[in-house]
Amino acid sequence: MDYAKESLRLHKEWKGKIEVVATVPVQTKEDLSLAYTPGVAQPCLEIQKDINLSYELTRRHNLCAVITDGSAVLGLGDIGPEAGMVGDLYTLMEPYSNFYVEKQLAKDGISVSRMMSVWFLLFSSDPKRAIRHSGGYLRYHVGANGADSVAQSLSYAREGYDGIVHMKSFGCIPELNATPALLNLSRDFKIPILDLSFDSHTSETGVQTRLEAFSDMIRAKKEVQDAGDSQFRRGHRLGVHEGRCTG
Repeated sequence: MDYAKESLRLHKEWKGKIEVVATVPVQTKEDLSLAYTPGVAQPCLEIQKDINLSYELTRRHNLCAVITDGSAVLGLGDIGPEAGMVGDLYTLMEPYSNFYVEKQLAKDGISVSRMMSVWFLLFSSDPKRAIRHSGGYLRYHVGANGADSVAQSLSYAREGYDGIVHMKSFGCIPELNATPALLNLSRDFKIPILDLSFDSHTSETGVQTRLEAFSDMIRAKKEVQDAGDSQFRRGHRLGVHEGRCTG
């Protein structure tokens, strides 16, 4: 049997290998009232009095924590580059308007992260806070979510992402105002930033070509960086630190 080929076929069929199944049968209104509202209020009140009762009254006794940075893929570890998405919120959040950039990058083996979302707009968007988190690359509010683009790009750079995609509708002034800060950030952190503008004349083929070139660039960058990290770890084991030998 070709395990690789058969496993790939089955993973496409399974679409995940874990499901959530209720352990308590809920057949009647009374069952529901005991398992959930209003009956569940009493266990909650008891746990409020003594937190240790959560091990007896909830599933806490049967849980474990999995700590991960999200880069491991099916146990193979970090096998691909990561790119952060920033820019004009409408262009970012409407895949049809950007020719499905995130999907295209995923097809190229690039892990994509995007902080901009409806939740972010409703509960986290704060221009003053974004300027504080921009690391000095912005001093003033540049309009709309321009400051968020800079702050989020800085966060991606500091977290070690391999590249950033900056998307905006053509002529979006806040994102244009943020561009010089992004250029300086790209230079300081040596992180590639792909700038994509969209209007009625933008072609899907043109966007795809630029994405393919960007993917090749950050993949090559990651390979060089990983090779350097491997060499550094080998040198560290041999007692080489910052160009000096010890021993």
